[in-house]
Amino acid sequence: KSIVEALNAISSDKKIELSGAIDERVLTVAFSGENIDEMAKLIGIALNLNIEKKDNIIYLSDKR
Repeated sequence: KSIVEALNAISSDKKIELSGAIDERVLTVAFSGENIDEMAKLIGIALNLNIEKKDNIIYLSDKR
């Protein structure tokens, strides 16, 4: 199970969506107590991704 699938499973109000080949990247991470916004931000920083929020969806995509 990917980290995004795991985060989406525990979040009832917001979801993360990936764009491009991001899901092929590897990141080892452990979170404790952060909300999904903070976790998405940390994933985006670690993988050098764009982070966009619209409604209840957080989009992570490659920087162009």
